[in-house]
Amino acid sequence: MKKPISILLAAFIVLLPLSAWLVGGIFGRQEVVLLACVVLLAALFSYILFQIICKTQISVSFTVLDLSVFLFLLYGLANIVFVRHFNISLFVVYKWFAVFCAYLLCRVILHKNILMYALVLSGLVQSAIAILQKFYVLGNNNIFFDVTGSFSNPGRLGGFLAVAFVAAFCLLRNAVKNKSLKQILLLSVSLVFLFYALVLADSRAAFVAVFCGVAVYFFPFVRKIFIKHKIVFTSIFLAIIIFGGLLLFNYRQGSANSRLLIWRVSADMISDKPVFGHGITSFDEKYMHCQAAYFNENPNSKFIAVADNVAYVYNEFLHVSVEMGILGLMFLLLIFYCAFFSKKQQSQKAVLAVLLGFSMFSYPTEIFILLFLFAIILSCTNTKKLYEINLSRYWMIICCFIVVCACILTLKTELYLTNASHKFTQLHENEKQTKEYILKHYKRLKYEHEFCRIYTNWLMKNPSEKEIFNVLELFPSSENYCIFGEYYVEKEMYEKAEECFNISANMLPNRILPNYNLFKLYQNLGDEENTMRMAKKILSQHIKIENTQTIRIQFEVEKYLQANSL
Repeated sequence: MKKPISILLAAFIVLLPLSAWLVGGIFGRQEVVLLACVVLLAALFSYILFQIICKTQISVSFTVLDLSVFLFLLYGLANIVFVRHFNISLFVVYKWFAVFCAYLLCRVILHKNILMYALVLSGLVQSAIAILQKFYVLGNNNIFFDVTGSFSNPGRLGGFLAVAFVAAFCLLRNAVKNKSLKQILLLSVSLVFLFYALVLADSRAAFVAVFCGVAVYFFPFVRKIFIKHKIVFTSIFLAIIIFGGLLLFNYRQGSANSRLLIWRVSADMISDKPVFGHGITSFDEKYMHCQAAYFNENPNSKFIAVADNVAYVYNEFLHVSVEMGILGLMFLLLIFYCAFFSKKQQSQKAVLAVLLGFSMFSYPTEIFILLFLFAIILSCTNTKKLYEINLSRYWMIICCFIVVCACILTLKTELYLTNASHKFTQLHENEKQTKEYILKHYKRLKYEHEFCRIYTNWLMKNPSEKEIFNVLELFPSSENYCIFGEYYVEKEMYEKAEECFNISANMLPNRILPNYNLFKLYQNLGDEENTMRMAKKILSQHIKIENTQTIRIQFEVEKYLQANSL
């Protein structure tokens, strides 16, 4: 029975990335997670039901890794309750529920070799899609890039392909050892296709991840050489790290500097609440305010040129530290310590190292497919067994009942979100019905990003001071503060307008519009001193993106200075 379910999971791994093309609606990503939940729960339910019918027991070993995973999830739950006070998106509950199910299910029944081949096959499917996109045979999900696979951007594609590439490399090494010519030929061709797709994805984080995976795979072989030639080996290794780091940094220096800015501001956030963090999912709500505070204190910072609205930390260890504190980071590091110090299983360690390497410069926990891979690869790592659990028929029935209840709850919530998606598309042009719907469902939907985006657009036509405050609290951005500052100007609430424009300007000092709004505000109020000050600031500031709007504003401001400098 185990093998058929393992094959089902393998097919799921291959098909899951493709599901991004099939979902829609303003809450489309939840449908991907729902798919994961339903398939995993169905497989688990089928397996347990089969065991009950056969009147047998399920024997499960509880390991050190299981304990560390349990402690991390328990701490995360405590963080949601006591730090976040349940103020989180429904998507977070979906995501981690699916991941936890994946880990439990794969711990019991997944065959490791089937997993590795499934990763390679899924990578080849994505490679084929990427190549066809490159030659304009297929479209993609992002008009700004030629190649994205079935993902939303090439960075995510690169992370997934990096996992598949290292999995193929490990299988090829094993095939060479076993002298299987057929496997050697197939895997060699697969590596060529995967590498070409990696080049097309053009993701620096993906190449760093591949390097980490290969390095971990060869670590046992290199260790003996290292012991004999420590100085030479260390020098070569450091030279590779330094040269590779400089090469990657200079390849896209602007992008690298923007990450340094995010990490610098994130460090300030960690120092504010170092032990327990700000709470799970709090980064989006607090980061832009912290960035505004940073630029307010450092008006001449070298990072002004690369500042932008930020949604991700681009380093999962910093991300965990911000939201869950140093204590959460320690629980996370304990998981990987247990996984990497397990005996043998070098292939699984190498694939896990790929995901960890990618985590240093990207955001795999926000990409459900990669987070799902984290869970199943961890589940395949054998660590020290603490004790063995024998589940009797009685406990298996209880497990089935819990699984069914959880599945029903997930389906119920998904149906609600799907209905909300349809309602918003239908009510968008009807102000009265939209208002009633928002008032009724706001508390349940307010932490959904897509809802906030549509809600913000609706507020542009139907502004309300109380509702504006809610959006600014949950979805802060330079643009939102600018828009609502203009609303306060129309309502002649000039102090609040000035406050909004100043916050917007501090969030993104390289944007001209917030300062221009302040310039117009002071000019209309007859404040010549501040009007002149803003005019000089506009002409001297570094502008990240120049367009017809910025040129028009600069011309208007320069004309004002010429007329008032006499």
